Amino acid sequence: MGKYFNWKGKGIMPVEEKRILNNMVKTIHEQGRILRFWDNPEITSEYGENFWETVLNEGVDMLSTDLPKEIKAFFNN
Repeated sequence: MGKYFNWKGKGIMPVEEKRILNNMVKTIHEQGRILRFWDNPEITSEYGENFWETVLNEGVDMLSTDLPKEIKAFFNN
């Protein structure tokens, strides 16, 4: 994550980082592949839920976590 983005979920994703993300999603999906992020904020971190909602809404397919119960609750809501 940190290689491409500084935003960790606080507030709205900066326009330039959102543009980079959209280009990544488009390129990866055009190749028939999925986009997975790791080293992302955990859902329980201060801005984790905003981060997860934002990148998933932008087309990221998978996010890594060590908190399966918390993620299940997130997706069930």
